Amino acid sequence: MSAQGRQQLRLKRLELVQQLDEVAFEFDGTREKTIKVQEWMAKHQSVCALLLRKKMLERQIVSLDSNVDELVYELYELSEKEINFVESAMKSME
Repeated sequence: MSAQGRQQLRLKRLELVQQLDEVAFEFDGTREKTIKVQEWMAKHQSVCALLLRKKMLERQIVSLDSNVDELVYELYELSEKEINFVESAMKSME
């Protein structure tokens, strides 16, 4: 299952938990608690969406970095040996 699919399942699960919480709190007659749970769930969903977006952007950055590296290697017509040397030097700098 893709990361996006897992995230959608998490959000759906949170939605169902929220509905259960609302029923439980309404049963107890405590509307204030229901509102607090709803606010917390909305914030939690926002955080989940932001984390998903962050992960997607990080993957795009890694992909773009790799593409730039390949273009530079091609531009300077580097051999496989030279590419390995450059990449190992870059790893040692990290």
